[in-house]
Amino acid sequence: MHPTKIIVDTARLIQNINNIKAKVGDRKFCLPVKANAYGHGIVKTSLAVEHHVDYLAVACFNEALQLKNAGIKKPILIFGAFDRDQAANIVDNNFEVTVTSLEKAKLLSEYCSLNNSTCKIHVKIDTGMNRVGSLISEAYELIDYVVNNQYLILVGVYSHLASSDSPNHVITEMQIERFSIIVKHVKSIDENIICHLANSGAVTYHPDAYFDMVRPGILSYGYYVHEEMAKDLIEVKPCLSLMSRIVHFKHSPSNEGISYGHRYKTINEENIATIPIGYGDGYRRSLSNKGQEVI
Repeated sequence: MHPTKIIVDTARLIQNINNIKAKVGDRKFCLPVKANAYGHGIVKTSLAVEHHVDYLAVACFNEALQLKNAGIKKPILIFGAFDRDQAANIVDNNFEVTVTSLEKAKLLSEYCSLNNSTCKIHVKIDTGMNRVGSLISEAYELIDYVVNNQYLILVGVYSHLASSDSPNHVITEMQIERFSIIVKHVKSIDENIICHLANSGAVTYHPDAYFDMVRPGILSYGYYVHEEMAKDLIEVKPCLSLMSRIVHFKHSPSNEGISYGHRYKTINEENIATIPIGYGDGYRRSLSNKGQEVI
């Protein structure tokens, strides 16, 4: 086998999740496993944590399908936008899908009406991220349309924070306030609709953003959004290790350049070890001369 490998400590990952749960209380827990679970392996990670979370969240239909084919039973929420060609597959596989406009809601309703089926929906509101999401001015109409449509089931309403990586940020406070107004409307319709907003930064610094469910991604995998401030608030540790072993060893004289661009030069006579790890293994060239070996 190739001597360079990624090793994921799933026990550590589960411990991180449990530590986060202790902080957020009885809220539901949604683990984002998009982008191959942040490099940790989407299928194996999801199988390892399925019984410790309430939801798994992915970026697109193909990721959701990987989880279903692997036997995942927990609800799978697709964060990303979809087009007309994907509507049938999303509905037929019973995935929960993000809807950001009345047009997309009607598209799903049209397919469901023709096939005597229903679709579970999370409406995404743009409260200040200014990317994907329904404008607040259009959100009420969209929510009411979904609620009153016999083919659509409103499971959740959510938004995404743009600047939650610090304790006191005016943008975060503004977004939480805007979302809270939407939540009041949603809860007046049905208390069971899941309202969710908190990402890793909000889980760490903004308890008023917890609502019904939290979605900490990078924090769950063991990385703080602002380490010096966050480490005293919640304990998490990285669960991924990139490991390899020495495959070549030589003695180099002084004042010799090593590797690309000779960015490292020997000062004295030095022992030089070569480890078979590079760009293809996820080790960036920008990390040259910045790493430390652990033997």
